[in-house]
Amino acid sequence: MKIYDFFLFNHEIDLLALRIDYCKDTIAHFYAFESDIAFSGEPKKLYSDDFIAKYPELSNYVTFVKLDLSGKNITWEREHSARMGYLKFALENHADCIGIFGDMDEFVNPDFFKIADFLSCPTFRLDMICLMYNSKFKCDFHISTVLASVINHNFCQIDKRGVNNIFPIIDGYAYHFQNFFSAEDISIKIKSNSHNEFYDDVFTNVEDIKNRVKNKLDYLGRDGFDYFENIDFNDYPEKLKQLFKTKYKQFN
Repeated sequence: MKIYDFFLFNHEIDLLALRIDYCKDTIAHFYAFESDIAFSGEPKKLYSDDFIAKYPELSNYVTFVKLDLSGKNITWEREHSARMGYLKFALENHADCIGIFGDMDEFVNPDFFKIADFLSCPTFRLDMICLMYNSKFKCDFHISTVLASVINHNFCQIDKRGVNNIFPIIDGYAYHFQNFFSAEDISIKIKSNSHNEFYDDVFTNVEDIKNRVKNKLDYLGRDGFDYFENIDFNDYPEKLKQLFKTKYKQFN
């Protein structure tokens, strides 16, 4: 079965290029879902043209799908609508194929598809190592949110990302590249996402974020998230490691 990648896209142009370069030999096509309304409700720019201008050699691998989030009045309602949007699109266009469903910064190692048996189990949840700030540090917590599934009506009728303990969990094949951006970009991300409890300046001030990044603290200043473990490039799959070392040096 062909494999397709569906994800919510905000402004992470370089990370999208890395994602495509890393997985393009396995993924039949990538679909980046964006909107001109952020989950916060504020108007936002569409970044598809910026991506195509900067990475024309990768533009044929990805289709940008615009989501209509107008009429949604709550942050989580907008996010839910966006996720249902990519599920509906997947079912209408690639039923009975395999789909990856997540966010832009959530990468699945293509080697996973060499071991996954979708005939005996149609849906898997991939446990992600949470990486922050650059490719040399990982946070000491894991987040299980990426889903890989046969695209069928049963899977696509509701957003199952928040439903725990109903799918087999696979460890070691996914990475959450959280905040692999500048402090300015991290601030934009915080102001755009569904967590409106973090919209205040105490969380989004660029200089404060720079200091947290410099001191390897949680980007929001939360307690209990201030431990980072050094990791080596050798901890990455070979292809991803080489892309970091050669083409995407801005993440080092």
